[in-house]
Amino acid sequence: MWCTTFLYLFLLLVHSAFQVLSAKGQEAVGTALKADLVVLNTAVAGKWLDAVLKENVHQVLPKVLWWIHEMRGHYFKMDYIKHLPLVAGAMIDSHVTAEYWKNRTQERLKIKMPDTYVVHLGNSKELMDVAEASVAKRVLREHVRESLGVQNDDIIFGLINSVSRGKGQDLFLRAFYESLQLIQEKKLVVPSLHAVIVGSDMTAQTKFESELRDFVALKKIQNRVHFVNKTLTVAPYLAAIDVLVQNSQARGECFGRITIEAMAFQLPVLGTSAGGTTEIVVNGSTGLLHPVGKDGVTPLAKNIIKLATHVERRLTMGKKGYERVKVMFLERHMAHRIAAVLKDVLQKAKNHRHS
Repeated sequence: MWCTTFLYLFLLLVHSAFQVLSAKGQEAVGTALKADLVVLNTAVAGKWLDAVLKENVHQVLPKVLWWIHEMRGHYFKMDYIKHLPLVAGAMIDSHVTAEYWKNRTQERLKIKMPDTYVVHLGNSKELMDVAEASVAKRVLREHVRESLGVQNDDIIFGLINSVSRGKGQDLFLRAFYESLQLIQEKKLVVPSLHAVIVGSDMTAQTKFESELRDFVALKKIQNRVHFVNKTLTVAPYLAAIDVLVQNSQARGECFGRITIEAMAFQLPVLGTSAGGTTEIVVNGSTGLLHPVGKDGVTPLAKNIIKLATHVERRLTMGKKGYERVKVMFLERHMAHRIAAVLKDVLQKAKNHRHS
């Protein structure tokens, strides 16, 4: 009963009635001191504790829930996370990332994680509405494909992420080119294949993106590879592509929201077997996984061919991914998971006040 009531109030707050305050100044300090719960969002928010709260920081720490989304090495700095062991709890987007934080903080910084909760993210109702509207999807698909010069029967493998080496666009293009070579060598009969990279930004990653474009020109595949500027509006591209490629490298994604968004659009996923992707994609069922790094290039190329040559496999994987989203990765699932965490952390904060 408590969870249901809290969830209802929480959603009302989120959608209509929350108050925005400056993160600096006495008002922020007073609000933090009076609050029953303080949520820090992202690892770098830890710098706010000392900078703003100053001598009041230890009064606030026992009622802090720290929501962490990062797993890159440069976030593990004492400047950011020295207070982490003293907060009421940490909330992290995947089990893999939670385990990594536990090990890294203990081994490198000699500090202990607080009680840690894993909360997988969920798709918004707005995205699901588009994903489940067949007419809207068809219109978006036709519009985007026309703008790219891609035919309706062509197969598009899309990577939707900011263009950077860590997101693996270079290795994806190498795998894509290798798949074209294999198709030619084996004389396979398949529709025309295209690669779309959404997330282009020549100003932010000029050197790396230039390398990508140079590779495309060198291999003479300009008519098959399409670069699209970065955008927060991903639905048109999810409607237009046939397969999502999630090729994040090293430790992978902390979670990977684009993966569950693609699955909502009934797209199979070709992902690296790292990070949160391994908790979203069921290998062989909702997609196919491949190793990170150069070792993953040929396996990814072969997986591209597997989905290009087997329409039924592609469609079946997409349908199973959609079914998985419906039972695990909706906004309401996420809200219920967060509500349970908030209930637990609020109780801890209350117990601390009365101790």
